[in-house]
Amino acid sequence: MADEQHGKNPSARPAWKEPWCGIEDSKQKAAIEKELALEIGPEHPLWGTRPSAIGTRQDCDDVAVELSDGRFAIVHLVWHGKIDQFPREYPFALMLADLPTFQSEIDSDALEWSDEE
Repeated sequence: MADEQHGKNPSARPAWKEPWCGIEDSKQKAAIEKELALEIGPEHPLWGTRPSAIGTRQDCDDVAVELSDGRFAIVHLVWHGKIDQFPREYPFALMLADLPTFQSEIDSDALEWSDEE
């Protein structure tokens, strides 16, 4: 019942569209989650949310994560292996309330990306 309260449906997955793709490789997933753990400190909005990497954007350092409470986030990692000097702001994280909101963001990115080509 707790999952229903947060709108979390473990079988629901995003419909990935270019430039986004789901993470299939467990080593890639582990590497992203390790970097998240190194960059996110107690002052960051993702602290304590147990982000699970689910997707990457092919043209930049953005990653998609699902949070333990059913929300999603798009995170722009800085890849310097430590908490930033501005720990509340970086890595930048766009917090998204649920899968439909997350999907809308992916769809919007896909439209912008296809217009640029």
